[in-house]
Amino acid sequence: MTDTTAPNRSATLSSQVSRSAMKTAAKWIAIVVFLLGVGFIIGYTLGWHWQDQVLQQVVQDRNKAVGDINNLTTTNQTQATQIKTLTDQLAAAQTRLADFLQPARQLKLEANHAEPVSIGAFTVGLGNALGSSSVSINVSGKQQDMAPGSAINLTYNCRVALGSFDVLNATATINSTCAAANP
Repeated sequence: MTDTTAPNRSATLSSQVSRSAMKTAAKWIAIVVFLLGVGFIIGYTLGWHWQDQVLQQVVQDRNKAVGDINNLTTTNQTQATQIKTLTDQLAAAQTRLADFLQPARQLKLEANHAEPVSIGAFTVGLGNALGSSSVSINVSGKQQDMAPGSAINLTYNCRVALGSFDVLNATATINSTCAAANP
């Protein structure tokens, strides 16, 4: 007869193996969960520090860009002022050159004062000697007496004529005519 109340040896052995395997598996699961937790904490901490470094670099780059923009704005304003000044000077010089290059000009001269008549050609000046009927005109360093209405033909295709003179104010009006000059 067999004892039916006695424990089955194979069933007991298999339950002991399964408990042992479950304890081992539980230990490994606990280790894996622990390592994952530690990895998560380390990753989170490293990510936080990396984010902080990136943010600091972005702030530094922004501050540098703002400084560069301010410097460029100042430089642009300075250059705009310089361009305006140079444009005004150019316009004034062009106006003076256009007046100077006119083929016919009327000059009002004072005593001991000279005016250029043509580019590089000659100057006309009024000398000290003012008489009642003539005046001393200096043409490129050469003194010549002229009466009103008289003219001197010069080289460079120019002609200088004395229009009038005022003895009391020591002034003379000179009319010059030159061939058109090309600058």
